[in-house]
Amino acid sequence: MKKISAEELQQIVADHQTWLAFDRRRGRKADLSGTDLSGVELPEARLEMANLAGANLSGANLLLSDLSQADLTGADLSGADLSGADLLLVLLPGADLSGADLSVADLSGGNLAGARLAAALLPQADLSGVDFSGADLSGADFSGANLSGASLRNVNLSQARLHNADLSRADLYGAKLLLTALDGATLREANLSDVLIDGLTLEQIADEVSAQVRRTFQVIDMACSGREYLVREVSLPPHGIQAAMVLLGFFAAFLVEKQSLGGIVPRISLKGTKVTLTLRTSDSRIRDQIEELLRVYAQILRKQLLPEAFSNDGIAVQRLERILERAETFLEEDGRLLSGQKDADAGWLREQVGQALERQERGLEETPCVCSQPVAIPSSSGMQPVQGMIKRMIAQAGNVRAELAVLFQQLSEGAPEPEDIQRAEQSLAAIRRKAPDIFDTLIHALADAGKTPGGSVWGDVLPPMIHRLKQV
Repeated sequence: MKKISAEELQQIVADHQTWLAFDRRRGRKADLSGTDLSGVELPEARLEMANLAGANLSGANLLLSDLSQADLTGADLSGADLSGADLLLVLLPGADLSGADLSVADLSGGNLAGARLAAALLPQADLSGVDFSGADLSGADFSGANLSGASLRNVNLSQARLHNADLSRADLYGAKLLLTALDGATLREANLSDVLIDGLTLEQIADEVSAQVRRTFQVIDMACSGREYLVREVSLPPHGIQAAMVLLGFFAAFLVEKQSLGGIVPRISLKGTKVTLTLRTSDSRIRDQIEELLRVYAQILRKQLLPEAFSNDGIAVQRLERILERAETFLEEDGRLLSGQKDADAGWLREQVGQALERQERGLEETPCVCSQPVAIPSSSGMQPVQGMIKRMIAQAGNVRAELAVLFQQLSEGAPEPEDIQRAEQSLAAIRRKAPDIFDTLIHALADAGKTPGGSVWGDVLPPMIHRLKQV
């Protein structure tokens, strides 16, 4: 790989700017292909149409730079700061963007086929019409990004964050959507044929979209009869649940993607305030490997080991570091929202989850064999409008936040148990005493949800509950 001095680089950039300013009649187009530019400082640089194919730009500062129509084929941009950069119609096939910061960047119409963007940051980025086919987007943050019309065929979006992203008309054929955050995402006219999806992710998809494509899903959620499984459970207050699911979700997605651990079927479930990780396999040797990985991961969470101890794969370690940061963010946000805590203790959460992972529990699964088949999963998705309303109420109603948080968790359940129904009813009774107006709004919304045939697994439970509450 070519090496150049800072002075040479400065001259090449200056000549390129002259080439652009004089419509290619003066100066010279920048050719930095195959050049080692790792860690270079080029904020706000004008490098549109430059040749950077195969260049090493790892850790480079390209903040607000103009790289539109540049050729970055096969370039190493891992860990680079490209936030706010103009990447319109850029060529990035085979490029490594893992861990790069592309916040608010414009990549519209670009070619990123086969690119590596694991753990990359792309919130609010314009990715409309981008070709991501075959790319590794696992653990990447696409919150609020515009992915309309993008080609996401056969991409890996496991554990990616797509909160409020626009995926309208996107082609997700064959995409891997394991433990992917899709809440608030727009999927209008998106192609979801043959996606590999887990039950938790499926729950976040709007009913009308789910109904159209459910028959083509490959749902990873259940195991075959007679398989032994490993169980880890942790009970937490409401503000710690989402953060704990992020930490457990990373481990589950890592197992699914690790080819040497084939045959693993992970499942994360939430019942009340208890989060459960279930790992099913029929191979005793693999079980022993998983037990060891659980032990190492637990010690990392408890800060007894560094993240580097988890894997020899640098990308996996990078993703883990991002996940730890993300869990801390969730804990802080939910602490303020649900419990009124200004400074939630991330160390406490990691200790609780770590201890739970170190407790060895096993069982024997006796459910029918429906692995990797399209299945009808009992759904609480009919309650999504009510849950969305409760979320908005939590942000505004300080005096009944705790009761609303418990109610939200109960309505998230699949098939409610008697204790779930009792907790929901107790929460509503407390809301009625403290905030009658909020109670009336909730009762009307719940009554409408209960009238929808097959609209919710709570459908049979709600009418008698509402009747009891109105009688008091």
